[in-house]
Amino acid sequence: LSQVFDMSKMEGYQTLAPSEARNDEVQEPLQIYVCLLSSRCITLTLSPGSPVKELQSAAERYFRMGALRLFSANGRLLKQGCCRLQDVGLQDGDTVTAIAEPLKLAAHPWGSMMCAFSISGPVVTWGDDKTGKTGTSIAPYLVGVQAVQATSHAFAAICHDGSVVCWGDPEGDCTQVAQKLRNVKEIQKN
Repeated sequence: LSQVFDMSKMEGYQTLAPSEARNDEVQEPLQIYVCLLSSRCITLTLSPGSPVKELQSAAERYFRMGALRLFSANGRLLKQGCCRLQDVGLQDGDTVTAIAEPLKLAAHPWGSMMCAFSISGPVVTWGDDKTGKTGTSIAPYLVGVQAVQATSHAFAAICHDGSVVCWGDPEGDCTQVAQKLRNVKEIQKN
């Protein structure tokens, strides 16, 4: 059995303007329906050449939620960094399900900085500029962060590949032993 929903009559329904063209090709825009599990939906009009990240960002802005994971009608996760809408097989009128991914926080009770992250999103830090900021030299290594621990002046993160990235106070620098920190499953602060 299948049910047909008139998206325009659903609570929270709104259509956003099309995005600007990414290249010189003339492509018919796609209307993609993005729905939360709560049945709140939005129709987004995007070029087939738009990156999946643009669809995800527009949905996050509309729903006012960070770190949404998008799934196609056949249940496949739409990875944000890999492809364009046409590359993942999205067509005009397709429905995508958005699931909010919880944010995780890391902080030390006596520290002067905090860190928020989600598995699919970026790591965001705030507080003491000298010890807690990620900076541009560290940010590229913080991919697929699984866990973060905080000391009073530094952070350590386990990434999706089991590597460990440390930043903050120079005493928390792990670059000397980074090659030995592979396949790490858990980290603890002291």
